[in-house]
Amino acid sequence: AVHRVRLELALRVVRLRAAVAMDLHDEVGSGLGSIRVLSDLVASDLLAAEERPPLGGEIAAIAGELSASLSDIVWSLRPESAHLDELAAWLERRARGFFPEAGEGAVLLEGPPPPPLSLALDTLRGLQRILLEALHNASRHGGAASVLVVFAPEGAGRWSLELHDDGGGLHGPSRSGSGGGSGLSSMAARARTFGGRVEVGPSDRRSGARVAVWFPVR
Repeated sequence: AVHRVRLELALRVVRLRAAVAMDLHDEVGSGLGSIRVLSDLVASDLLAAEERPPLGGEIAAIAGELSASLSDIVWSLRPESAHLDELAAWLERRARGFFPEAGEGAVLLEGPPPPPLSLALDTLRGLQRILLEALHNASRHGGAASVLVVFAPEGAGRWSLELHDDGGGLHGPSRSGSGGGSGLSSMAARARTFGGRVEVGPSDRRSGARVAVWFPVR
């Protein structure tokens, strides 16, 4: 029994390392590739002088997204981050980047802040990726200006998190979940890795979409 427990812990570490490597490859690798292509265009003689400043703005935007992605990965790997209240605080900070015009009102938390319950590292990272996907869809595809977040206990050892946006409702491949690797399919796949479940549909509290995820706590 002890051997099986040790083997399971070792396998979880291997899976976590693979997940971190995949995130770095998908986000940082693709962003650096885009920066290289755009930089080559700016440095070449193919563009007129007036066409180069917009490309410089694109490079700066991609660099900002890369910096945020790296910060997310580093944050998720810190032991002190693996708590439910820390996840809520991170969500509030991160949402300001998706809804800059809302400022402090980018996230509206219903009810009291969640308690400092411990989260397994794979659960924390899975929740983080699901929430980032939901924020991206709300701001880029739904045209939302803010989100309402609801934490609730769901019995022994389980909690739920609902994210309601005030966008234009469900539309586009990423919002409907028909977009292949993005949207609902990727959220559901991530939730299964930590024994969770995801639902995406119209919000019953606001004008946009609702993303709900159920997950285990320690």
